[in-house]
Amino acid sequence: TSLLVEDDPATKRIMSLEPRLQRKHHTYPWHYQGHVYNINYRVEGPVDGPPLLLIHGFGANVGHFRHQYPALTKAGYRVFAIDL
Repeated sequence: TSLLVEDDPATKRIMSLEPRLQRKHHTYPWHYQGHVYNINYRVEGPVDGPPLLLIHGFGANVGHFRHQYPALTKAGYRVFAIDL
């Protein structure tokens, strides 16, 4: 089940972004069982590239992967990093 609410104005804005967008780093609203959760994540790379999920350890954030993004996106990956 997708937690992304297609009718949400913020979701529509995100989904309308240029499809070849290389870099996006925002806090996105996710809706689940009547609650809204703000999820901070970063997405880079070609939209048709194989997905690669980066998850950091305690005390870090998505910015700690900033040196890995260029090589991974150059290799053709669609890179997702999420703050937990």
